[in-house]
Amino acid sequence: GFWDINAIHVWKFITTNLDAAIQIQSIGEVANDQVNGPLWTIRHEISCYIILGIILTLLGSLKFATRNLQRHSLLAITLGLSAVRLMYNYDADFKNAYANWFGDERFLLFMVVFMWGATLNLYKVFLVPSWAGAFVSLVVLMIATKTDYLPVVFPFCFVYLVVSLCFMLPFKNIGKKIGDLSFGVYLYHWPVRLTLQMLGFQGKLGLWSF
Repeated sequence: GFWDINAIHVWKFITTNLDAAIQIQSIGEVANDQVNGPLWTIRHEISCYIILGIILTLLGSLKFATRNLQRHSLLAITLGLSAVRLMYNYDADFKNAYANWFGDERFLLFMVVFMWGATLNLYKVFLVPSWAGAFVSLVVLMIATKTDYLPVVFPFCFVYLVVSLCFMLPFKNIGKKIGDLSFGVYLYHWPVRLTLQMLGFQGKLGLWSF
């Protein structure tokens, strides 16, 4: 019944989702979950790149601005977004008043993490990836999960941990040999997981084996 059920969706998939907000999730209905589930982040990613492009264009247009001033300006913007996110987390009145400004509230978190990644790149001379720094970031994150302060430390510590591991683990050139191990795996694991789930492997093998 694939073509009967999904005929319209198949042929209109690209045009319907042209703004990157995935409106059609269940083409094929392989299992009880959406085959295209991983694509829900794409609109957020595109939005982050556009916003960063606008910010860098504005900073780059300031002829009098030195490299340091541009770097510090981006840091100030990132800190400002982080402050807004914290108010969103801890101030119910603020969240109720401005919830519609950000649409999907997860976007604000993604934007903050994304901006910390961009900012960290500009400060890489000072914030050099290191095992010690990665370990401290991991410990801070683990401790914070047991408190109410995870939103405070998460963006910077998480970004620093991931970037440090990317530079220090011996996998830098593996992508040249076998392809993308990050987003590619994320995309392809999804229909594989759903298929195994549909065939009953989760129940037969148990959670860890599955």
